[in-house]
Amino acid sequence: IEHIPRRGFFTRELTLERVENLYRIIGNLEGLAAVQALENPGELDLGEMRHLLSEMETACTERKFEAYHRLQYSFHDVFIHASRNEDLAQILANLKKMLVSREYQHRSEDKDSVALYGKMTEEHRRILELFEAGDREKLQTFLRDEHWNVKYAYYQTYV
Repeated sequence: IEHIPRRGFFTRELTLERVENLYRIIGNLEGLAAVQALENPGELDLGEMRHLLSEMETACTERKFEAYHRLQYSFHDVFIHASRNEDLAQILANLKKMLVSREYQHRSEDKDSVALYGKMTEEHRRILELFEAGDREKLQTFLRDEHWNVKYAYYQTYV
């Protein structure tokens, strides 16, 4: 939202270039959150992440993409909050508010969407595996370079 004096508030266009920039920022910040979460093993609930991944798999199979979207945000929130870095969590939440997936109801019959969500599920499985292995460097790199890769920016649109 942008405020123009004496004119009011207007929504600012979210271009593909801007979404790509947001992906780069979020990828780096989530990588930091993951590393910090590994430093707080008592805070990191891998069981909850496993449960959410299972629910994501079901949502993908049943083509319930809106539910999938909520579940994947919850999956990420588990380790973001385990970082015990409230400022980082707030910054990430604010950045993600700018992003929302395109309309899910139109994707239910789209074979490309099913494949995309299947790939995203595999990526979440890999994130969980890296957390379980405790591999800070690979986890940070995977989140930054693979999971939040700008090639996925096309699938985001303006809130």
